[in-house]
Amino acid sequence: MKNFSEIFIVVGHIWALSAILLIIYAWVIARREKESLHKAVMLFLVAGGWTFLLFYLIGSRYDRPHIEELTSGLLAWVIIHGTAALLALLGATVLAVARLITDDEAPGLLGSINRRHKVLGSVTALLWMLTHAGGLINLYIFRI
Repeated sequence: MKNFSEIFIVVGHIWALSAILLIIYAWVIARREKESLHKAVMLFLVAGGWTFLLFYLIGSRYDRPHIEELTSGLLAWVIIHGTAALLALLGATVLAVARLITDDEAPGLLGSINRRHKVLGSVTALLWMLTHAGGLINLYIFRI
């Protein structure tokens, strides 16, 4: 049986490629004003992103190389990639929550986020796609 790291490498590649394609698809269907389909795809991506993060943290704790083993260049890359990925995931989560619990007319922060959903969503999607591409690089660099 394969260990967690070997399985994670395969699943990670599949997730990263699928997520990039789904983000592009979500952007296209949003432009075509297919709101319910866009919502479903984005909720799937957000749930998948948090699930991936959970398994990444489990793997990092129990079945991955320790941070001390990384060179300074790789350590900087991992920190930058991880920060950007977490920001993108948090951004997508905030956008999804704002859409689920309020509307464009609502006062306050979530209403303001909803009114700027198109711009914030485009920026988040771009950052999220780039971090998934970076994840593919990570999976190649840290392959078993």
